[in-house]
Amino acid sequence: MDEPSVLDYLKSKIAPWKYPKIEIPQGEMLQDEGFHPEVSRSYPDGAPIYQRDDTPEPGVIDLEDIDALIQQEMPATVEPEPAHTPIDQPTLETAATDPKTGLPWLALGALVLAIFAQYNLEPGSERSWIPALVLYICALGLGIWAYIRGNWRLAPYSKIAFKEQPVTIRTYPLLAGIIIGVISFGMFSGNRFTTTNLLLLILSLGFLVWGFWIPEERSSTKTERRESNKQPSQWTLNISAWTVVLLLAITLVAFFRFFRLDQVPLEMNSDHAEKILDVMRILEGQTMIFFPTNGGREALQFYLVAAIYKFFNVGLDFLALKIVTTLAGFLSLPFIYLLGKDLANKRVGLLALLFAGVAYWPNVVSRAGMRLPFYMMFTAAILYFLLKGIRSGKRKYFILTGVTLGLSFYGYSADRILPVLILAAVVIFLIHKQTKQHRKQVIVSTIILVIIASVMFLPMLRYMVEDPNSFLFRTLSRMGSLERPLPGPAWQIFLNNLGKALAMFFWDNGEIWPVSIPHRPALDIVSGALFGLSIPVLFVRYLRKRTWLDLFWLISIPILLLPSIMSLAFPAENPNLYRTSGVLIPVFLMIGITLDGLMNSIPSRLGSIGPKLAWGLGISLVLLSAMFSYRLVFVQYYNQYKLSAWNSSEMAQVVQDFTQTAGKVDNVWVMAYPHWVDTRLIAMITGYPDRNFVLFSEDLAAVPNDTGAKLFLIKPEDDTSISLLLEKYPDGWLEEYTSEVMTKNFLMFFVPPTTNQ
Repeated sequence: MDEPSVLDYLKSKIAPWKYPKIEIPQGEMLQDEGFHPEVSRSYPDGAPIYQRDDTPEPGVIDLEDIDALIQQEMPATVEPEPAHTPIDQPTLETAATDPKTGLPWLALGALVLAIFAQYNLEPGSERSWIPALVLYICALGLGIWAYIRGNWRLAPYSKIAFKEQPVTIRTYPLLAGIIIGVISFGMFSGNRFTTTNLLLLILSLGFLVWGFWIPEERSSTKTERRESNKQPSQWTLNISAWTVVLLLAITLVAFFRFFRLDQVPLEMNSDHAEKILDVMRILEGQTMIFFPTNGGREALQFYLVAAIYKFFNVGLDFLALKIVTTLAGFLSLPFIYLLGKDLANKRVGLLALLFAGVAYWPNVVSRAGMRLPFYMMFTAAILYFLLKGIRSGKRKYFILTGVTLGLSFYGYSADRILPVLILAAVVIFLIHKQTKQHRKQVIVSTIILVIIASVMFLPMLRYMVEDPNSFLFRTLSRMGSLERPLPGPAWQIFLNNLGKALAMFFWDNGEIWPVSIPHRPALDIVSGALFGLSIPVLFVRYLRKRTWLDLFWLISIPILLLPSIMSLAFPAENPNLYRTSGVLIPVFLMIGITLDGLMNSIPSRLGSIGPKLAWGLGISLVLLSAMFSYRLVFVQYYNQYKLSAWNSSEMAQVVQDFTQTAGKVDNVWVMAYPHWVDTRLIAMITGYPDRNFVLFSEDLAAVPNDTGAKLFLIKPEDDTSISLLLEKYPDGWLEEYTSEVMTKNFLMFFVPPTTNQ
């Protein structure tokens, strides 16, 4: 009898692409051995669970009850073709669940240990990684055991029916798009957007999309719905319980993202001054593709700020910068929700949305007023479109991914790693077991994605060809020795940076104060614990089930950290919260999957209290995370930012008071002093962005001797300027301005008006 061995079975599971598939015999063969099928219970693939006639039934959870609960709490919301699989049912039934209480004690114990471990990693005099490491090892081991024993029931990824589509194109629109694209490339010379070259680019993109787009057949359901809409009917508004929950969640995260936006953070720095100057250049007609100033910057933020300034009557100030970047960060949240909902279920999407919405990390990155949140926004959008396209095989999602990827090149320099992320997703999908047609369709659609993104990149490509040094300076100056020699062997710095970047979630998020609370974990106690548990649990599930998405989430983390890791010339800039912000998407999705799995483990056999306990646990953890994050953002970050930034707004207020009472703006100066306030910021806040108040002490003699009152702002340590001013203006007097921040006082030297001298 040619019967496969256990080794043959293991080979088929470990390398399914290499060895023939072997299934364990079921049905009649098992019944011949004295087993009978349990009608009420089955595995995720639909196969029944067989039990010996003489074996008493163990205290397990009835899957019909679980399915009913899932349908009650999380009705299917994916497109008509998806079919969600049942809750993940491990081979070993829920033996680790207490038959009397039905609570998942192993999983709950792992969570408690992980929270205590992360608590020990919070900054403080007693901070030590050794007890935290011991606790985390115990928590991770318990978490793995809980999953294997069926005590941590992760929701499986939803199954989307593969849509086979013909590998066809429309030749003439495709040729027209390519020709117009080539023409537009020639028109983007001189680092300028014009009406003509933009119209050509849009026309080229439109023809290419037309050439590649495959119209879908309208389903009978849609046709019937459209026919019914033709009939006169009354308007009805149906709001489900889930809609109310989702609206409450959006309200909570909107509060965290926009509350006290004008004050947190309070002061601008030199980077903000450069950005406002770039916006002014656009308003003056210098519509540049890439801004070479300050090391080179992508232009999307500047055009959006210019738009809200021009069309919404918003001042050209710090708030305008923060409105744009906070909205960019906020727009990543719908994609996070849709990812979780589409890949697993609505509750996974909701939990990921909530934890990402209230978290300290994305909040401070979004509020900083710099281009940083475009990395997380484009990462979220690309992952949603790309994964939907790969799983369904529909070309339209690859086209949308290409358009989004092309736009991302104008957002932030860290977005340049996103093609690597896309490549990783496609390769990981292809090396797992798939049908031949599905593989072929994904490969062809990926090529189309690259073509679409390349057309979107044409303006930047033209600038890169004309001035490669400016375009690549910021990247090469960090990766190589363009600006300074590497402080050691490149491979050693890379490995050290990699370790620090991977540890930033739990230990130290770096020392860059404008966009972080230095030297604290990037995640709070709750989200850090859940993320820490998600890594081994998803890894073990991958080993057991070989689901390519589990492997992709784990590999996407180091990929999205690369913009920070590759800071080889400036290792002190690694880790940081802004060049790593794209990794927020897989991190919070993994948190949502993990917590949803724990909530699934609280069974319905508890009766009506079961779902309440599950939701109570989830809501409690979200609110606890929100409480920690509120203190981190609106207390700690706010206060440490005030201590670190110069009080340019207070100086601007003094200047405004002077110009409105005693003098004119031309008679105001700020004495230059090393590492003090950026005088351009004072001018911008007072409403005179073209005026630079800086005055060097050696130029004091050149100040006009007119009769008007004069005001000089001085750093208290600047004894040279004080002596020269007293010598030149003996009638003047000094007064100290008492700042809200004890260490930020400054001196005001006032010269009264005089008669003709």
